[in-house]
Amino acid sequence: MKVYYPIFVDLTSKPVIVVGAGKVGMRKSRGLAEAGASVTVVSPDAAEPMPEGVRWLRRGFQPGDLKGAFLVFTAANEKAVNDQVRDEAAALGIPCNSADDADLCDFIVPARLRHDDLQIAVSTGGQNPGRAAAVRDRIREFLSKQGI
Repeated sequence: MKVYYPIFVDLTSKPVIVVGAGKVGMRKSRGLAEAGASVTVVSPDAAEPMPEGVRWLRRGFQPGDLKGAFLVFTAANEKAVNDQVRDEAAALGIPCNSADDADLCDFIVPARLRHDDLQIAVSTGGQNPGRAAAVRDRIREFLSKQGI
């Protein structure tokens, strides 16, 4: 198992590309937009309405789409597309998170909880996202019950 170094990054106005707009891609896009990133989604269709302020390229991924990106997320429903995105990101030296394969990620995104001025991140190093989400939810429940 890889050991990741936890870090919080200021994404304000930084260009971030999300390829794919299914359930996972939309969740990533919402979180990135909330963090102030300049989000562009590349996908011919979307599972739900785009978050406010997110730019949507309504087409498939094309070489060159990642130029100038600070971070890249793959969330397409096709492995070949995700592989193509990862390859281009690697060639350009852009860190990439792959929704379909944690072992191929340059970085992972933990289960996050925002509670007032707290932001809590829980991770299993990409090995068991469901467990991380369950722990996050228990922390949320604890904070609510304690009135913290």
